[in-house]
Formats: sequence, structure tokens, C-alpha cells
Amino acid sequence: MSPPLAMIFLGVEEIVLAHQSSVLTKWKLQTQEFDTICWNHPDNRSDYRPNSFPHTIIPTQAPSQAAFLVTSDEVFVAVGYRSHPVLILSIFEFRLVSICATKFDSKGVNDLIFNPDPEFRTLMAAFEDGSLCL
Repeated sequence: MSPPLAMIFLGVEEIVLAHQSSVLTKWKLQTQEFDTICWNHPDNRSDYRPNSFPHTIIPTQAPSQAAFLVTSDEVFVAVGYRSHPVLILSIFEFRLVSICATKFDSKGVNDLIFNPDPEFRTLMAAFEDGSLCL
């Protein structure tokens, strides 16, 4: 498996990892069992084309950054690429939730972070050209 870009605990018994190979792994710590899914696999890509984003295609290139947000009813992962918008995916419903893009010609994402306050679900992306996007 490729290196993890981000990981998060789901309670005390499970962790989820987002890998550079566009794979999510959910790992049960007690039993060492795990499940994986590839978010840019051709069989899965059609699930990420909702009506609100009809032209969105998951990039085939490896992502450079990822960040997780856990809410009371969902887990999201933001995935940043070198020359594509940041994608926010729902990992349990396996769907594209939103896109974070800048109007500047960005050369890639340096870092991603979600605001942990549940009342202000915000993602901040820092791009390599120095711009920030909320």
C-alpha cells in the first residue's frame, strides 16, 4: 500500500486512513481486519458524479494532501491534488460532497485542515502559490 496522507480514529476501535494511491482503509484495531476502497477506481467513479457537479471527474493522478472531519453522523475526507480542485468526499455514503477551488492558477495543495467546531464546518486549503481558500 502507498503512504498514508491522513488518518483519524473512529472511536477507540477503528481508524481510517487516506492513502496516496487514492485508497481509503478502515482498520479494526482489535481484530486487525480492514476494508479498502479506491475513490478513483473506474467502477466507483460514476458514484462521484452527482447532478450538482455534472462535469466533475475524480483525477487519476495521486493526491498530495488529505484531511478528515468526523461529525455526529458522517465522516468526510478532503483530498488535494497538484492541478485539480480539492474534493470533499463522504466516506460512508461514498459520494462527492463539495469542491474547493481557487480562481488562481494553483500549482498544488500544501495543506488541508477542517475546523473541528461542529457549528462551523469549514475547510481551509493552503496552496503552494501562497493563497488560502476557505
